Amino acid sequence: MNQKKYILITGTGFVNKGSQAMLFTAVDELKRRFPDKEIIDLSTLDYQKPEAHDFSFRIEPDYLSMFIPKKYLRIRDMGQKLMRYRESPRQREERRKNYKRVKEIYENTYFIVNAGGFALGAPIGRGKSAGSLAYLMRIMAAKELKVPIYLLPQSFGPFDYKPGHNFLVKHLMKKYMDYPRLIFAREQEGYECLLPYRKSGLLKEKDIVITNVQIDKQNIYKAGKGEINNINIKGEHPVAVIPNMMSFANAEKKELLSLYKVILGKLIETHDVFLMRHSKEDIQGCQEIAEYFGKNDRLHLLLDDMNCFELEYVLGQFEFCIASRFHSIIHAYKNGTPCVVLGWAVKYKDLLEGFEQTKYLFDVREEMKEDKVLNAIAKMEQQVDMEKETLNRCLLKQQESNAFDLIEENINEINS
Repeated sequence: MNQKKYILITGTGFVNKGSQAMLFTAVDELKRRFPDKEIIDLSTLDYQKPEAHDFSFRIEPDYLSMFIPKKYLRIRDMGQKLMRYRESPRQREERRKNYKRVKEIYENTYFIVNAGGFALGAPIGRGKSAGSLAYLMRIMAAKELKVPIYLLPQSFGPFDYKPGHNFLVKHLMKKYMDYPRLIFAREQEGYECLLPYRKSGLLKEKDIVITNVQIDKQNIYKAGKGEINNINIKGEHPVAVIPNMMSFANAEKKELLSLYKVILGKLIETHDVFLMRHSKEDIQGCQEIAEYFGKNDRLHLLLDDMNCFELEYVLGQFEFCIASRFHSIIHAYKNGTPCVVLGWAVKYKDLLEGFEQTKYLFDVREEMKEDKVLNAIAKMEQQVDMEKETLNRCLLKQQESNAFDLIEENINEINS
């Protein structure tokens, strides 16, 4: 048995409920397979929060970039500058004090998994490299520390970086993307984007939140912690509307707000409509949409800060959703709730294809005809029971394969 005692998770945290769901899923899957190892989430943003002590896994600062080859330290500093990150004297002193402790953790790590949703890539028009450099530095550090690393299912590419950024990122990709033991691309586009940088060990696999059958809450929370506050939805034929500020950023905002006005205006004729947030930043979108209607007994703002368990419980109570947050759709699908989707990236297409739901997908980057969206909603109202059956059938099929099974097999081969 390998005596190294830690498994590290990177790329997740509590920035939104999708990231939280990926973290909790990774912890659950790893604890089931490696009960003798301690699971540590690396999150500099979260490790000092009071709730960090509620979990049955540990949260530590992500100082992996301190362990990259010295010749690349200037690149690290450049990446921090691009991200407008300036370390305060207090943070510098804290990092110095933490160095010995985190070094002991890293040197005694069995392996690392990265569960980021999307970090390695630069969509057209947004070709800065800061996020991709930070991502690659984790791989560089793993190689320097001689620790195996696995990249869990996530979005990759396209790699349309701006001049200067383009050369640097692709140079590092050619040098380091062959180090991870396995790379799981969540979408076909990401798989094809990585093919020039990876000879073998590149696989296509579904999102880990989909393939996880059910999280054991004891794997997440300490005894007596993590109380679940389940909200019961009341109303006539309730429907959830879940906006996404990223959709507004990738569309003509006025046109998208106008579309929401038309959609909700139609829905509240026969449904109680609940405007929900799946991320803190989406509160703004919910409020801007609600302003169109003033006080209306059929329109409800549901802005509670729910964890991913509570969100799944709530989403399972709706007839259907109008959703834009990627993992809100996954949470809905896992609970048999179909969605009309206003998406902004290729990941939505792959997700809906897997559940035979592409007739309900609209890309906000393209011109969206109000009548087509309303027709899709009308079709959903007519066929909602049939769509629920389709979701349940497709979910069972997608849960037949799991990236963690392949990781367990691979790491056992290393240590056999």
